[in-house]
Amino acid sequence: MQSITSTHLFEFLKREGFIEMKSLFFLSMFVALIGTLLVALINIAATNLGTDKPITLLFFFYIALLIVFWRFSKEANRKNVQQGQIMVHKFILRMMRMVLQTELLNYEKIGATSILNAIGREAQVLSTSIPLLVGAFTSLSIVIFLIIYTAFISFTAFVILSISTLIIFLITSRALMNSHRNIMKAWQGETVNFSLYNDFLFGFQEVKVNTERSKAITSELIQLTKKSLKEKTDALVDITNFFAFLQTMLYILIGIMIFVVPMLSEHFGNDITQVATTTLFLVGSLSATIQIIPSISQANVSAMRLLLIEEELKKEANDFIDQISMDEKIESITLENILFHYKQIENTSNFTLGPINFHFAKGKIYFIRGSNGSGKTTLLRLLVGLIQPEHGSISVNGKKVTKNMLEAYRNKFAIVFNNFYLFKKLYGIANFEDTYFDEILSLMEMKEKVSIDRGQFSDLKLSTGQRKRIALMVALFENKDFIILDEWAADQDPEFRKKFYTKILPMLKNQGKTIIALTHDDAYYDVADKIIVLDNGKMAS
Repeated sequence: MQSITSTHLFEFLKREGFIEMKSLFFLSMFVALIGTLLVALINIAATNLGTDKPITLLFFFYIALLIVFWRFSKEANRKNVQQGQIMVHKFILRMMRMVLQTELLNYEKIGATSILNAIGREAQVLSTSIPLLVGAFTSLSIVIFLIIYTAFISFTAFVILSISTLIIFLITSRALMNSHRNIMKAWQGETVNFSLYNDFLFGFQEVKVNTERSKAITSELIQLTKKSLKEKTDALVDITNFFAFLQTMLYILIGIMIFVVPMLSEHFGNDITQVATTTLFLVGSLSATIQIIPSISQANVSAMRLLLIEEELKKEANDFIDQISMDEKIESITLENILFHYKQIENTSNFTLGPINFHFAKGKIYFIRGSNGSGKTTLLRLLVGLIQPEHGSISVNGKKVTKNMLEAYRNKFAIVFNNFYLFKKLYGIANFEDTYFDEILSLMEMKEKVSIDRGQFSDLKLSTGQRKRIALMVALFENKDFIILDEWAADQDPEFRKKFYTKILPMLKNQGKTIIALTHDDAYYDVADKIIVLDNGKMAS
């Protein structure tokens, strides 16, 4: 039961909306109290009917209470759902703000997958579970109030009902958590199956051309699915049996109140109808409370994961620094004694780039070449301000770039990374001219492949080379003076690669653009004004 009693979920609620949740719990208690009063009125009316007493006044009082119950139940439900959504929404926005404040290397250390899981799956689990938690609190409050109400009917019934309810709650809760764990284990086993499905479908060509491979992967698939089938079937039978067990335990509770309590209290016969009615209402609320426990347990795990990711982002996020603008045109960028030490994540080997000293002048073409792992991409990241050097400095027009200038400095570059991401919408490009788009579209030979409507591309399901052309188009739309290209021509066909080096790059240079490109195309090195050669993190002479 550790997962139930853990405090991650309550820590999340306390941090994200303590005051709101506190008022919501009080409102839920009020609804539970009204529900208990309705049960009491039913019992009083039933007793009066047995003694031929009038119940007209009780009827109108019952209707009035019923209206109050309905009104406040609706309000509690609305606030319940709304507050859960608001808390998760605020948390996601705060997390994304921390991501923006995180340096690139720290972001890569945490991992996009972890962040996506947090703001996607875990946040959704919480947003749906918070209303269930409040609902469980309401049901539990009804159980407690009904037990207290029973004390006014029969003290013996009160004692036995309290003890029996507690025992049944503990036994069935533990049984339900065991069943829930079996289901989760069975569903986690599906991950292995999905991995194999992934191999089968995405490696379809390789499977199709090799009969032995096809037989082997099919055989493994059959074995795993048989195992998964048994685990899921056993788990579902187990959970089905649990509900039968729960129903049996609740019948036992009712039986105790009807058959056992009268043996212990000789005056109980006069109150048996009221206690039986109260127990029946209690059983419904107790069942609802127990069945929500797995959802609360899962929400607790999700809250723990969200809080852990938030702590990681907090540790790695930079303190906010007021940024200043950089309005002047860049005429030159100078790297002076730049040194960067990078520890590989995969193993313990280290990599050092530098010291790097170089001067980039506006309106020139620069090529950076070197073997894989020589530090080319790291140099580009340093140049555009995505990572910070451990030593040395970057200067613009002779003025050092400080931390409060980094944002403005980064905005001076239009970049196409080797692992670029292509947005379907032209974010951040406000002044868009259709005529210029048509010109660039023709230049990139993409008129028959893609169009743009209201700042959005018609289709991005293209080859890697064609997607890179669109990425370069976006970079040109940004109209920046410095254009950074990371292995851009690697996925182009020979004809367009020649066009890129002999026509597009000179055209951009004539427009006053500075191009800094990583490339291995030695046949076109003559296009560059200067070539930077990197060898194991050092500039070759």
